Amino acid sequence: MFKVVIDHSEDIDTEDFVEDLLDQARDDRDGDEPKAGVLFACVEHDYQQLVDGITEAFPGIELIGCTTDAELSTVLGFAEDSVTLTLFVSDEVEFVAGVGRDVSKDPMGSLATAAKEASCQRNHSWPCSPRPASQPSSTNTTVEVIEATD
Repeated sequence: MFKVVIDHSEDIDTEDFVEDLLDQARDDRDGDEPKAGVLFACVEHDYQQLVDGITEAFPGIELIGCTTDAELSTVLGFAEDSVTLTLFVSDEVEFVAGVGRDVSKDPMGSLATAAKEASCQRNHSWPCSPRPASQPSSTNTTVEVIEATD
Protein backbone atom coordinates (compact mmCIF):
# COMPACT_ATOMS: atom_id res chain seq x y z
CA MET A 1 0.00 0.00 0.00
CA PHE A 2 1.18 3.50 -0.81
CA LYS A 3 -0.90 6.57 -0.08
CA VAL A 4 -0.26 10.30 -0.34
CA VAL A 5 -2.21 12.64 1.92
CA ILE A 6 -2.17 16.37 1.13
CA ASP A 7 -3.24 18.90 3.73
CA HIS A 8 -3.28 22.68 3.33
CA SER A 9 -4.25 25.36 5.84
CA GLU A 10 -4.64 29.13 5.72
CA ASP A 11 -5.09 29.71 9.46
CA ILE A 12 -3.41 32.85 10.73
CA ASP A 13 -1.88 31.56 13.98
CA THR A 14 0.88 28.92 13.93
CA GLU A 15 -0.81 26.88 16.66
CA ASP A 16 -4.04 26.91 14.64
CA PHE A 17 -2.09 25.83 11.53
CA VAL A 18 -0.73 22.82 13.38
CA GLU A 19 -4.13 21.87 14.76
CA ASP A 20 -5.84 22.30 11.38
CA LEU A 21 -3.18 20.33 9.48
CA LEU A 22 -3.23 17.49 12.01
CA ASP A 23 -7.04 17.37 11.99
CA GLN A 24 -6.98 17.11 8.19
CA ALA A 25 -4.26 14.45 8.35
CA ARG A 26 -6.21 12.35 10.86
CA ASP A 27 -9.32 12.51 8.66
CA ASP A 28 -7.49 11.77 5.39
CA ARG A 29 -5.15 8.91 6.33
CA ASP A 30 -7.69 6.43 7.77
CA GLY A 31 -5.55 5.67 10.83
CA ASP A 32 -2.45 4.72 8.84
CA GLU A 33 0.82 6.14 10.20
CA PRO A 34 2.74 8.38 7.81
CA LYS A 35 6.37 7.47 7.29
CA ALA A 36 7.48 10.73 5.67
CA GLY A 37 6.29 14.26 5.05
CA VAL A 38 7.07 17.39 3.09
CA LEU A 39 6.23 20.70 4.78
CA PHE A 40 6.04 24.02 2.92
CA ALA A 41 5.38 27.03 5.12
CA CYS A 42 5.13 30.75 4.60
CA VAL A 43 7.84 32.81 6.25
CA GLU A 44 5.54 34.32 8.88
CA HIS A 45 5.28 31.27 11.13
CA ASP A 46 7.10 29.69 14.02
CA TYR A 47 8.83 26.82 12.20
CA GLN A 48 9.86 25.08 15.39
CA GLN A 49 6.24 25.01 16.56
CA LEU A 50 5.13 23.57 13.20
CA VAL A 51 7.83 20.88 13.20
CA ASP A 52 7.30 20.02 16.88
CA GLY A 53 3.55 19.61 16.36
CA ILE A 54 4.01 17.32 13.38
CA THR A 55 6.78 15.20 14.92
CA GLU A 56 4.82 14.89 18.17
CA ALA A 57 1.76 13.68 16.28
CA PHE A 58 3.80 11.32 14.09
CA PRO A 59 6.88 10.10 16.03
CA GLY A 60 9.63 8.82 13.78
CA ILE A 61 8.37 10.62 10.67
CA GLU A 62 11.05 11.62 8.14
CA LEU A 63 10.14 15.27 7.64
CA ILE A 64 11.66 17.69 5.15
CA GLY A 65 10.57 21.13 4.05
CA CYS A 66 11.30 24.77 3.50
CA THR A 67 9.82 28.23 3.62
CA THR A 68 7.98 29.56 0.59
CA ASP A 69 6.46 32.76 -0.73
CA ALA A 70 3.27 30.91 -1.66
CA GLU A 71 1.99 27.37 -1.47
CA LEU A 72 0.16 25.22 -4.01
CA SER A 73 -1.91 22.10 -3.49
CA THR A 74 -4.92 20.21 -4.77
CA VAL A 75 -6.69 21.12 -1.52
CA LEU A 76 -6.71 24.94 -1.72
CA GLY A 77 -4.96 25.61 -5.02
CA PHE A 78 -2.65 28.64 -4.91
CA ALA A 79 -2.47 30.36 -1.52
CA GLU A 80 -0.15 32.86 0.11
CA ASP A 81 0.58 32.86 3.84
CA SER A 82 -0.40 29.22 4.22
CA VAL A 83 1.14 25.87 5.08
CA THR A 84 0.99 22.61 3.13
CA LEU A 85 1.84 19.20 4.51
CA THR A 86 2.16 16.19 2.22
CA LEU A 87 2.28 12.88 4.07
CA PHE A 88 3.46 9.58 2.62
CA VAL A 89 1.91 6.43 4.05
CA SER A 90 3.26 3.04 3.02
CA ASP A 91 3.82 -0.44 4.33
CA GLU A 92 6.14 -1.21 1.38
CA VAL A 93 8.41 1.84 1.00
CA GLU A 94 11.11 3.00 3.42
CA PHE A 95 11.82 6.74 3.65
CA VAL A 96 14.99 8.46 4.82
CA ALA A 97 16.14 12.07 4.63
CA GLY A 98 19.43 13.87 4.78
CA VAL A 99 20.28 17.53 5.32
CA GLY A 100 22.35 19.53 2.85
CA ARG A 101 23.75 22.77 4.23
CA ASP A 102 25.29 25.79 2.50
CA VAL A 103 23.70 24.84 -0.82
CA SER A 104 24.42 28.25 -2.35
CA LYS A 105 28.15 27.89 -1.58
CA ASP A 106 28.61 24.27 -2.66
CA PRO A 107 25.54 22.71 -4.34
CA MET A 108 27.20 19.40 -5.24
CA GLY A 109 28.94 19.08 -1.87
CA SER A 110 25.75 19.74 0.10
CA LEU A 111 23.85 17.27 -2.08
CA ALA A 112 26.53 14.64 -1.51
CA THR A 113 26.39 15.25 2.25
CA ALA A 114 22.59 14.90 2.29
CA ALA A 115 22.73 11.72 0.19
CA LYS A 116 25.40 10.20 2.43
CA GLU A 117 23.42 11.03 5.55
CA ALA A 118 20.26 9.47 4.09
CA SER A 119 22.23 6.40 3.00
CA CYS A 120 23.67 5.98 6.49
CA GLN A 121 20.19 6.13 7.99
CA ARG A 122 18.84 3.62 5.49
CA ASN A 123 21.68 1.18 6.09
CA HIS A 124 21.80 1.83 9.84
CA SER A 125 25.57 2.10 9.45
CA TRP A 126 26.55 4.20 12.42
CA PRO A 127 28.70 6.01 13.18
CA CYS A 128 28.47 7.44 9.73
CA SER A 129 27.11 10.93 10.23
CA PRO A 130 28.52 13.49 7.81
CA ARG A 131 27.24 16.24 10.11
CA PRO A 132 29.86 18.13 12.04
CA ALA A 133 29.86 17.23 15.74
CA SER A 134 28.72 20.79 16.44
CA GLN A 135 25.45 20.07 14.57
CA PRO A 136 23.91 16.94 16.09
CA SER A 137 20.92 15.36 14.39
CA SER A 138 17.82 16.83 15.98
CA THR A 139 14.81 18.74 14.82
CA ASN A 140 15.63 21.65 17.12
CA THR A 141 19.16 22.02 15.79
CA THR A 142 18.06 21.80 12.17
CA VAL A 143 15.47 24.53 12.58
CA GLU A 144 17.86 26.74 14.52
CA VAL A 145 20.60 26.36 11.92
CA ILE A 146 18.20 27.14 9.09
CA GLU A 147 16.83 30.21 10.86
CA ALA A 148 20.31 31.41 11.76
CA THR A 149 21.42 31.36 8.12
CA ASP A 150 18.41 33.31 6.75
